[in-house]
Amino acid sequence: MSTLFGRKIAMSAGLLAVLAGLNITVADVNKALDRVPGNAALVAAVKDMAGVQAKFENFLTSMGAPMDEENPAAQLKQLLSTPGVDSKGSLAMAIMPDAEGGLDFESDPHFVVLVPVTDYQAFIKGMGGEAGGDITAITINGEEGFVKNLGDGYVVMSPMSETLESFTPGKGQAEAHRKSWGKVGRAAAEKADAVFVMNIPMFKDKIEEGLGGLREQMDMFAQMGMGGGNEAQMAMGMEIIETLGTTFANDGQTGLIAARLGETGIHLDITAQFEDGSEVAGFFAKTGSSSSLLSNIPNQPFLMAMAFDSSVPGIKTVLRNLGQIAQKHQGDAPNPMGIDMSMLKSIDAIDGQATIIGGNPAAMMGGGLLANTSSFVKTSDPKGYVAALKKQTTAADGMQQQGMTFRSSYTDNAVEVNGVKADTWSMRMEMDPNDPNAFQVQMAMGMIFGQGGMGGMVAPLDNGVIVTMSQNTPLLTSAIEAAKNGGGLASNDLLKKSQAQLPSARTFEMYLGSKTILDSVGGILAMMGGGAEFNVPAQLTPIGFAGTTDGGGAGVHIYVPSDVIKAVADIAKSMDQGGDDWEMDDEEAGAPEF
Repeated sequence: MSTLFGRKIAMSAGLLAVLAGLNITVADVNKALDRVPGNAALVAAVKDMAGVQAKFENFLTSMGAPMDEENPAAQLKQLLSTPGVDSKGSLAMAIMPDAEGGLDFESDPHFVVLVPVTDYQAFIKGMGGEAGGDITAITINGEEGFVKNLGDGYVVMSPMSETLESFTPGKGQAEAHRKSWGKVGRAAAEKADAVFVMNIPMFKDKIEEGLGGLREQMDMFAQMGMGGGNEAQMAMGMEIIETLGTTFANDGQTGLIAARLGETGIHLDITAQFEDGSEVAGFFAKTGSSSSLLSNIPNQPFLMAMAFDSSVPGIKTVLRNLGQIAQKHQGDAPNPMGIDMSMLKSIDAIDGQATIIGGNPAAMMGGGLLANTSSFVKTSDPKGYVAALKKQTTAADGMQQQGMTFRSSYTDNAVEVNGVKADTWSMRMEMDPNDPNAFQVQMAMGMIFGQGGMGGMVAPLDNGVIVTMSQNTPLLTSAIEAAKNGGGLASNDLLKKSQAQLPSARTFEMYLGSKTILDSVGGILAMMGGGAEFNVPAQLTPIGFAGTTDGGGAGVHIYVPSDVIKAVADIAKSMDQGGDDWEMDDEEAGAPEF
């Protein structure tokens, strides 16, 4: 069994676990995790291999994916057919440190697979080996590997015999693994079908090396004048990336991915736990409550909706630090295409924000993708926030950036809606007529903001500020109604269905309007002409994203509902049957091997 075989097993188990549907608990994989030493660099564990393989294969079949020999489901199926394998047992994989306690990225890693067996001798014969000493050579498809009996129903396999010679199985390690995941990681893993764990300190040098390489590339671009006049923004972005990456490398303890596929859909959690006592662990010490903010934005069909709770002290500190980096590179000069300094400078008075990008059937006809966009900013100082917005907008008038000249205006108390006086603002971009990209840029801006350019309304309320991205009175009316009386998008039944699948204590949440997006895609394809038409179900659950913080850790949960998966699969099949207009060969499409 060679390194290639080891990599195939790793890929197989990894992808299978991501799409597994067994609704297991962490206790179900404890039997495998108990044997994984605590100093492992990377660990993956999943239970009931046969169940995973079957459900993954069914999923691929429903999606029309190929089932060739390179497919992970086919590879695991081959392993399960080996005599002596306990097909209902849990599987664990690990990459171990070398003799010096580090990771050698220049050669093959010390990769091991812990496989449950019911008959060790039958397993060896099934793998093409012969009973021998402590470590036995085996063969799979002509590739050499090695196996060692751990007893108690488990063997350990590796592409390298020296790895097995130095491998000492753990005993009772499962609880130590769970503790290292932190509260956020454990909450994700409790419902997972599989867990993937990264020992962050062991990858510190590699992370820093990657950051250094990225810095060199950015510096090279700047020296070659490839910044397009936006060098300050590039420098700011690079500093933010370096700050986040360095913090992750220095203070990160454990990274975890937890995955499951059930009747409700696909769930994926990505979490990080930071060292106790570190500054960043303090940032994520408490939970947030972003869901209440959704009551303050209109209940309407949407492309995207989000809410962010910035009342948590640690989150305020993070945003304040971000503001300092932006201030360093932007100064007090307005930047229409950069970070909203008005929010960052007022962060102490801001406790959250909710935004909805409503669907707009006329977007492709010049109506603007963001024409039905509104935000509610929860702040204890509405007047101060409005004043900051006005200052940023008016100061941008006459600015030149990346070949564009900005023309902006701001009018106080321009309209009154439901007893609320609202300001109006506008900003358009004049392109250099000699710029060869001027026409394309103007078209893109028209599709995003509408033919009139950027513009909107600002309405201060007692508990916050409403900001719209168009001077659309009906939109402002519905936004004021939601902000004053509550209910809003939070009362949407389909949104509630998605929320029920997310962690309850959310600091951030975002939703993609599945039906609105697919309807929009269908409209665009119809405008392009040709091809097959497809039907979108009358109702689809929004795709959900949630950010959580607690106990010194943070995580992101991604939820793709089963009805959306089915709708996309049905659409793909209908388009495939619609004729050659929608077909491309693998080379043209750039289709990767699975």
